[in-house]
Amino acid sequence: MLQVDDFVSHKSFGLDHFIDESAPLALHFWVVGGCRVQTFGVKDDHYEQAGENYLFFVPGSREIETQSVGRILDIVVRVEPHLLRTIAAGRNDFFPAQLQSFLEGDTTPWFHQCAGKNTQQMQTAFHQLPNCPYQGVTRQIYLESKVLELVAL
Repeated sequence: MLQVDDFVSHKSFGLDHFIDESAPLALHFWVVGGCRVQTFGVKDDHYEQAGENYLFFVPGSREIETQSVGRILDIVVRVEPHLLRTIAAGRNDFFPAQLQSFLEGDTTPWFHQCAGKNTQQMQTAFHQLPNCPYQGVTRQIYLESKVLELVAL
């Protein structure tokens, strides 16, 4: 699933919410803006910021996100575990350490961490997503291919 948030906040606001028990793995790419996140049961407060991407798996947890003032542009890709396991197909060693245990079993400890800096290739994909020139099924294929590209990058 793909989620693109692009808005301007004129004042700081917080979101206190519970993450569903069936929530998939999430990749969160910050393009503009950022937020402070507190994920209960995982770690203390941390700040997610523009230019970085984050990887998290926290089904059934409670989070408080405090958004900053100004423009927010972020992209969230949610990947069902069975899909990622299909993509990996026994090549778990090619994935980062935090994903290897996720790929190997059904009981995965929660994690929420920075996965690295956004690369130029990722930034190109970020800007192509909202500017999709296609309609209908071609649009769907295009967007799905961009999501897979971000997962690969």
